Amino acid sequence: METRVALASEAFAIAQELDDPTALRDSLGARWWAALGPDRVPERREIAEAQLALARRTGDREIELLGYECLIGAHLISGDMADADRAIESYERTASLLRQPISLFMASQLRASQLLNRGCYEAAEEHMRASLELGRGTVPFAEVLFGGLVYWSLFQRGELIDFAQSESFFRSLPERFTGVESLLTAALALNFVTQGEPGLAREQLEALAGSGFRDLARDEGWLLTLAICSDVVSHLDDRRHAEQLFALLEPYRELFVTHDLLRAVAGSVASVLGDLATTLGRYDEALRWFAVALRREETAGLRQAVLSTRAGQARALLGRAGPGDRERAGALVGEIDAGIRELGIRRGSRHEQLRQRLGEMTKVL
Repeated sequence: METRVALASEAFAIAQELDDPTALRDSLGARWWAALGPDRVPERREIAEAQLALARRTGDREIELLGYECLIGAHLISGDMADADRAIESYERTASLLRQPISLFMASQLRASQLLNRGCYEAAEEHMRASLELGRGTVPFAEVLFGGLVYWSLFQRGELIDFAQSESFFRSLPERFTGVESLLTAALALNFVTQGEPGLAREQLEALAGSGFRDLARDEGWLLTLAICSDVVSHLDDRRHAEQLFALLEPYRELFVTHDLLRAVAGSVASVLGDLATTLGRYDEALRWFAVALRREETAGLRQAVLSTRAGQARALLGRAGPGDRERAGALVGEIDAGIRELGIRRGSRHEQLRQRLGEMTKVL
């Protein structure tokens, strides 16, 4: 990320001196790429405004699309879903005027991602298929982005992913996107732990942990990678790594877990902190984090994230085991069960397994 920032800053300074619209467009795009990840969110908004101002000055609708795309990512990581919706609508309108395959493809991809974020899986799949048809043969990365959304949809539904069967797809990702190896390793660890292979999960986790996970680049996939690692350590009841992950994520407590290229939103960082605090046995603190996360996720309309946070609350209540906690956890099990049916999350998924486990513990089912 440091190299991205240095090169982008140098290019932007030169472009400003030249006052050349093409150079300004390209250097602003480079600045946006360097601002991905969790550390430069306010700068992304500034870059977007500069892109939109340049578009108005030049009448260039392609630059306008870049501005909206930059805004969408900044809104999503901040949890501003209504603003993200408006930016997506603006992108769609401008793309329909340009009528270029790549812009129409991206418009449909952005809409599909937002529908997935809200748990509207069937509608999202329609946009995913439509985008693939728009991009097939004309957009070089169409199948890669389509595949990414397919696997994100499976992940959101809690489905186990056959990494061996999809080896060629996953092998192709690092060729197109830098830093994706860490995310794939984390996903593989989670797949192992949900398949009942804790030893293999630990192997993948240790490959990432390094010096307390501090070697991982804070890029477009960093938040999602650490959130998945947090899920793994919670399953493994791994307090040492939970402490490390909590320390890294706590400064980003106001943000949402996103992948900036897929426009995927998994939920609030506050919910991840709640899971980690539960693993550490800090149940009162965990419940405070979950309360914050629920307010944010319900406001954002992230229905799948709300289910995960409620499951986290139930786990924390059962761990604390205070007066009335078992009954409150039991009520949450019922809410989770209803949410699973509403979203169409399939039996055998991680949510379904969690519902069954909590049901047995609370003697509700």
